[in-house]
Amino acid sequence: MFDTKSDFALNKLDREAIICKSVTGVHIRLTREDFAAVHE
Repeated sequence: MFDTKSDFALNKLDREAIICKSVTGVHIRLTREDFAAVHE
């Protein structure tokens, strides 16, 4: 199978956010609400 904790798998499961791993290893979830404007 595949690693369910990988960035790719987490992004496929959560269509409303961008998920990436920080330098410390913690996953960060970015949504539209985290940005001030659409063009950011």
